Amino acid sequence: MKRIKTVGLAAVMALALAATVGAASASASGFVADEYYAGIEGNPKGVHQMYFSGMGYTCSFSAFHAGLEGPAEALAPSAMADVSCVSSRGEKATLEMKGCAFIFHPDAETSEGAFNGAFDMGSVGCGPMVLNGTECERTFSPQAGFVAGYVNNGEGSKATVGVKASAFGINFTVTKGPAAVCGTSGSSGTYDGSWEIQALDVYGNLNGLHVDETGVYMAGEESGEANQPRFEAEDYPLSLLGDQDPASKHLLTIQGRKLSCEEVHFEADAGGATTELSVEADYDGCQLVVSEKSYPTTVVANSCHYVLHVLNVGPPYAGQADVACAEGDAVEVKTYETVKKQVEGKTMCVYKVGAQSGLGSVGYSTVGEGSGRGIAVSLGLEGIKYSATGSIVLCGTSGSKATYAGGVTLHGLH
Repeated sequence: MKRIKTVGLAAVMALALAATVGAASASASGFVADEYYAGIEGNPKGVHQMYFSGMGYTCSFSAFHAGLEGPAEALAPSAMADVSCVSSRGEKATLEMKGCAFIFHPDAETSEGAFNGAFDMGSVGCGPMVLNGTECERTFSPQAGFVAGYVNNGEGSKATVGVKASAFGINFTVTKGPAAVCGTSGSSGTYDGSWEIQALDVYGNLNGLHVDETGVYMAGEESGEANQPRFEAEDYPLSLLGDQDPASKHLLTIQGRKLSCEEVHFEADAGGATTELSVEADYDGCQLVVSEKSYPTTVVANSCHYVLHVLNVGPPYAGQADVACAEGDAVEVKTYETVKKQVEGKTMCVYKVGAQSGLGSVGYSTVGEGSGRGIAVSLGLEGIKYSATGSIVLCGTSGSKATYAGGVTLHGLH
């Protein structure tokens, strides 16, 4: 199973930015194409307008491109070209994107085929973007969580997604021009524009694209085999995706050393109702805290994945988890003294978590309603076996009492 993601700007960067405002990070829907790999083309529609400190701009955006390897909660263009604009005073200006792009996050369905959601201007680390004219110049850094509406248009291979994007409260800095003409820095900038997003197959033919949400939920009760507790969904096959709960971030504890990550992404596939899910996990932006000092850390799953089991109990529902790996393989947690050492590959500590089963406990519950339903997973794993190499003082020793706790809500894309 391959991680579902957008191609181009790293999806984790988009999600990290979205997490700062909360709404987009808990998305219950996403982009789905008829076939994969799918090339994505976003075409500007109508008039795109921006407004800064008393001056309006009409801007001519170019089409953007991205790609999907599978259903995705966010769509991140690989790049967006600089934009030609004209101010209300007739001044020509250029919106220099500086490596930034708009990132789109659909959310809950509000009526048939229509979804609310958000979009971001930029990704972590890009920019700042510059609106550069002959009289005035303004800069603004990446910002997230602006309002967007999404609607499915057409059917079959001609299906596309329309986006109406509206940003209010853009923070900006006036870096050139008299205040009487250009105004002053502030947080009242706006953007308003529409896009039509389509998918293409590897031959350049239309490949239907739509926004989807498929309800996933817990069903059954402690009973005989026919109605035992299980994961269920409205449609199959489907992908289940989720990110760590901001209120219950994932934490791996090894002999008092605490590993946390800015982003944790879970992904699974299901072909029907089941009592177990094979889950791939991706970790990014990780730090290991040792004696109150943080060290940059990477987590590499290699061939390993989690298996979440539902036990014949409840409701409330409970289960256990396994770590499954190819023979001799393990999840590798590598800690470095500095980012420079990380780049050079010089590790301070290396922890390995190999295959093991029966780790508990795991709690499951259904959240939301209808097609927006998801499965909230609460991890409380104890007795995790691991090996440790490196300085005993900094890294500790091998053992069997590591713990892993945190929450994630899995949503379905069909």
